[in-house]
Amino acid sequence: MKPVLVAMKGHPATGKSTLGESMAKFLHWPLIDKDDARDCLSMMIQGEEQDAARKNRLAKQLNAISYDIMFRIAETQLRLGLGVIVVCPLAWPWLFHQCQSIARRNGVEMIIVECVCRDENLWKTRLEHRAKSALLEDPLPPQISIATDSSREAWADGVQSVFDASASVWWHKPRTWEEHQKNVARYEGQCDYETGGVRTIVVDTSAGPCLDSILQFLAQKP
Repeated sequence: MKPVLVAMKGHPATGKSTLGESMAKFLHWPLIDKDDARDCLSMMIQGEEQDAARKNRLAKQLNAISYDIMFRIAETQLRLGLGVIVVCPLAWPWLFHQCQSIARRNGVEMIIVECVCRDENLWKTRLEHRAKSALLEDPLPPQISIATDSSREAWADGVQSVFDASASVWWHKPRTWEEHQKNVARYEGQCDYETGGVRTIVVDTSAGPCLDSILQFLAQKP
Protein backbone atom coordinates (compact mmCIF):
# COMPACT_ATOMS: atom_id res chain seq x y z
CA MET A 1 0.00 0.00 0.00
CA LYS A 2 1.30 3.44 -0.94
CA PRO A 3 2.35 5.51 2.10
CA VAL A 4 -0.24 8.05 3.24
CA LEU A 5 -0.80 10.25 6.27
CA VAL A 6 -3.77 8.84 8.16
CA ALA A 7 -5.28 11.31 10.63
CA MET A 8 -7.56 9.78 13.21
CA LYS A 9 -10.33 12.16 14.25
CA GLY A 10 -13.00 12.03 16.93
CA HIS A 11 -14.04 12.94 20.43
CA PRO A 12 -12.52 11.20 23.48
CA ALA A 13 -13.41 7.52 23.95
CA THR A 14 -14.76 7.04 20.44
CA GLY A 15 -12.09 4.44 19.73
CA LYS A 16 -9.42 6.45 17.87
CA SER A 17 -6.42 4.99 19.67
CA THR A 18 -7.69 1.41 19.68
CA LEU A 19 -8.55 1.48 16.00
CA GLY A 20 -5.35 3.34 15.13
CA GLU A 21 -3.29 0.70 16.90
CA SER A 22 -5.07 -2.07 14.98
CA MET A 23 -4.32 -0.29 11.71
CA ALA A 24 -0.68 0.26 12.67
CA LYS A 25 -0.20 -3.41 13.52
CA PHE A 26 -1.72 -4.57 10.25
CA LEU A 27 0.07 -2.03 8.03
CA HIS A 28 3.34 -1.97 9.99
CA TRP A 29 3.18 1.81 10.02
CA PRO A 30 4.28 3.99 12.92
CA LEU A 31 1.49 5.35 15.10
CA ILE A 32 2.09 8.72 16.73
CA ASP A 33 -0.35 9.66 19.48
CA LYS A 34 -0.46 13.23 20.71
CA ASP A 35 -1.39 12.00 24.19
CA ASP A 36 1.87 10.06 24.54
CA ALA A 37 3.71 13.37 24.43
CA ARG A 38 1.13 15.10 26.61
CA ASP A 39 1.37 12.40 29.28
CA CYS A 40 5.13 12.83 29.49
CA LEU A 41 4.84 16.60 29.79
CA SER A 42 2.26 16.42 32.58
CA MET A 43 4.98 16.44 35.24
CA MET A 44 5.89 19.97 34.19
CA ILE A 45 2.76 21.37 35.81
CA GLN A 46 4.08 23.09 38.88
CA GLY A 47 2.90 22.78 42.47
CA GLU A 48 0.09 24.32 44.44
CA GLU A 49 1.83 27.67 44.80
CA GLN A 50 0.69 28.57 41.29
CA ASP A 51 -2.70 30.12 40.81
CA ALA A 52 -5.32 28.44 38.65
CA ALA A 53 -4.90 30.91 35.79
CA ARG A 54 -1.16 30.23 35.55
CA LYS A 55 -1.72 26.47 35.65
CA ASN A 56 -4.30 26.80 32.91
CA ARG A 57 -1.91 28.77 30.70
CA LEU A 58 0.90 26.29 31.27
CA ALA A 59 -1.36 23.33 30.53
CA LYS A 60 -2.42 24.91 27.24
CA GLN A 61 1.22 25.50 26.34
CA LEU A 62 2.07 21.87 27.08
CA ASN A 63 -0.86 20.77 24.95
CA ALA A 64 0.39 22.89 22.05
CA ILE A 65 3.89 21.45 22.46
CA SER A 66 2.40 17.95 22.39
CA TYR A 67 0.88 18.65 18.98
CA ASP A 68 4.19 20.06 17.75
CA ILE A 69 5.97 16.88 18.86
CA MET A 70 3.38 14.67 17.17
CA PHE A 71 3.59 16.56 13.88
CA ARG A 72 7.39 16.77 13.92
CA ILE A 73 7.78 13.02 14.41
CA ALA A 74 5.11 12.31 11.79
CA GLU A 75 6.89 14.43 9.21
CA THR A 76 10.19 12.66 9.87
CA GLN A 77 8.54 9.29 9.20
CA LEU A 78 6.97 10.59 6.00
CA ARG A 79 10.36 11.82 4.79
CA LEU A 80 11.63 8.28 5.30
CA GLY A 81 8.95 7.00 2.95
CA LEU A 82 6.75 5.46 5.63
CA GLY A 83 3.01 5.68 5.96
CA VAL A 84 2.02 7.31 9.25
CA ILE A 85 -1.00 7.24 11.54
CA VAL A 86 -1.48 10.24 13.84
CA VAL A 87 -3.96 10.12 16.70
CA CYS A 88 -5.56 13.23 18.17
CA PRO A 89 -9.09 14.65 18.32
CA LEU A 90 -8.33 16.80 15.24
CA ALA A 91 -11.04 19.02 16.65
CA TRP A 92 -9.87 22.37 15.32
CA PRO A 93 -9.51 23.51 11.69
CA TRP A 94 -5.90 24.59 12.26
CA LEU A 95 -4.98 21.01 13.18
CA PHE A 96 -6.51 19.77 9.95
CA HIS A 97 -4.62 22.39 7.94
CA GLN A 98 -1.35 21.50 9.66
CA CYS A 99 -1.84 17.83 8.81
CA GLN A 100 -2.69 18.75 5.25
CA SER A 101 0.43 20.92 4.93
CA ILE A 102 2.66 18.12 6.20
CA ALA A 103 1.15 15.68 3.70
CA ARG A 104 1.60 18.11 0.81
CA ARG A 105 5.20 18.90 1.71
CA ASN A 106 6.03 15.22 1.62
CA GLY A 107 4.03 14.35 -1.47
CA VAL A 108 1.58 11.97 0.18
CA GLU A 109 -2.17 11.83 0.45
CA MET A 110 -3.89 12.73 3.70
CA ILE A 111 -6.82 10.54 4.71
CA ILE A 112 -9.12 11.17 7.68
CA VAL A 113 -10.56 8.28 9.67
CA GLU A 114 -13.27 9.83 11.82
CA CYS A 115 -14.46 7.72 14.74
CA VAL A 116 -17.91 8.16 16.21
CA CYS A 117 -19.83 6.15 18.78
CA ARG A 118 -23.52 6.45 18.01
CA ASP A 119 -24.46 4.35 21.03
CA GLU A 120 -24.30 7.14 23.61
CA ASN A 121 -24.66 4.79 26.59
CA LEU A 122 -21.70 2.75 25.39
CA TRP A 123 -19.74 5.94 24.72
CA LYS A 124 -20.38 7.22 28.23
CA THR A 125 -19.39 3.87 29.71
CA ARG A 126 -16.16 3.80 27.71
CA LEU A 127 -15.21 7.32 28.70
CA GLU A 128 -15.83 6.96 32.42
CA HIS A 129 -14.43 3.43 32.65
CA ARG A 130 -11.24 4.54 30.90
CA ALA A 131 -10.72 7.38 33.34
CA LYS A 132 -11.52 5.24 36.35
CA SER A 133 -9.17 2.47 35.23
CA ALA A 134 -6.34 4.93 34.64
CA LEU A 135 -6.77 6.56 38.02
CA LEU A 136 -6.91 3.21 39.82
CA GLU A 137 -4.19 1.39 37.93
CA ASP A 138 -1.77 4.32 37.54
CA PRO A 139 -0.49 3.47 34.04
CA LEU A 140 2.22 6.15 34.07
CA PRO A 141 5.26 5.06 32.07
CA PRO A 142 7.82 3.71 34.57
CA GLN A 143 10.66 5.87 33.30
CA ILE A 144 8.78 9.02 34.30
CA SER A 145 9.01 10.15 37.90
CA ILE A 146 6.54 12.46 39.59
CA ALA A 147 7.57 15.16 42.03
CA THR A 148 6.61 14.44 45.62
CA ASP A 149 4.24 17.31 46.27
CA SER A 150 1.24 16.04 48.23
CA SER A 151 -1.18 16.90 45.45
CA ARG A 152 -1.36 19.03 42.33
CA GLU A 153 -4.09 20.10 39.99
CA ALA A 154 -3.68 21.06 36.38
CA TRP A 155 -5.93 22.06 33.56
CA ALA A 156 -5.44 20.75 30.03
CA ASP A 157 -7.90 21.41 27.19
CA GLY A 158 -10.25 22.77 29.86
CA VAL A 159 -10.27 19.43 31.70
CA GLN A 160 -8.99 19.03 35.26
CA SER A 161 -6.17 16.58 35.87
CA VAL A 162 -5.23 15.45 39.35
CA PHE A 163 -1.71 14.56 40.46
CA ASP A 164 -1.49 12.64 43.73
CA ALA A 165 2.09 11.81 44.71
CA SER A 166 1.12 8.96 47.00
CA ALA A 167 -0.42 7.07 44.08
CA SER A 168 1.23 8.87 41.12
CA VAL A 169 -2.26 9.64 39.85
CA TRP A 170 -2.54 11.68 36.67
CA TRP A 171 -5.15 12.29 34.02
CA HIS A 172 -5.76 15.06 31.52
CA LYS A 173 -8.76 13.67 29.66
CA PRO A 174 -12.46 13.92 30.54
CA ARG A 175 -13.23 11.84 33.61
CA THR A 176 -17.01 12.16 33.46
CA TRP A 177 -19.64 12.53 30.78
CA GLU A 178 -20.39 16.00 32.12
CA GLU A 179 -16.77 17.08 31.63
CA HIS A 180 -16.86 15.72 28.11
CA GLN A 181 -20.02 17.67 27.28
CA LYS A 182 -18.44 20.88 28.56
CA ASN A 183 -15.46 20.28 26.29
CA VAL A 184 -17.68 19.71 23.26
CA ALA A 185 -19.56 22.94 24.00
CA ARG A 186 -16.23 24.76 24.11
CA TYR A 187 -15.58 23.83 20.47
CA GLU A 188 -18.67 25.84 19.48
CA GLY A 189 -19.20 23.62 16.46
CA GLN A 190 -15.74 24.27 15.05
CA CYS A 191 -14.90 20.55 15.02
CA ASP A 192 -17.39 20.14 12.13
CA TYR A 193 -15.27 21.92 9.55
CA GLU A 194 -14.95 21.54 5.79
CA THR A 195 -12.13 19.29 4.59
CA GLY A 196 -12.34 20.02 0.89
CA GLY A 197 -11.21 17.12 -1.24
CA VAL A 198 -9.53 15.18 1.57
CA ARG A 199 -10.83 11.63 1.55
CA THR A 200 -12.67 10.82 4.76
CA ILE A 201 -14.24 7.68 6.15
CA VAL A 202 -16.56 7.85 9.15
CA VAL A 203 -16.81 4.69 11.24
CA ASP A 204 -19.19 3.91 14.07
CA THR A 205 -17.08 2.01 16.58
CA SER A 206 -20.19 0.91 18.48
CA ALA A 207 -21.43 -1.06 15.47
CA GLY A 208 -18.77 -3.76 15.59
CA PRO A 209 -15.36 -4.35 13.97
CA CYS A 210 -14.52 -1.78 11.31
CA LEU A 211 -10.84 -2.40 10.52
CA ASP A 212 -11.57 -4.23 7.26
CA SER A 213 -13.71 -1.43 5.88
CA ILE A 214 -10.98 1.10 6.70
CA LEU A 215 -8.27 -0.98 5.04
CA GLN A 216 -10.42 -1.33 1.93
CA PHE A 217 -10.96 2.44 1.92
CA LEU A 218 -7.23 3.10 2.23
CA ALA A 219 -6.52 0.75 -0.67
CA GLN A 220 -8.84 2.64 -3.01
CA LYS A 221 -7.29 5.01 -5.50
CA PRO A 222 -8.00 8.71 -4.87
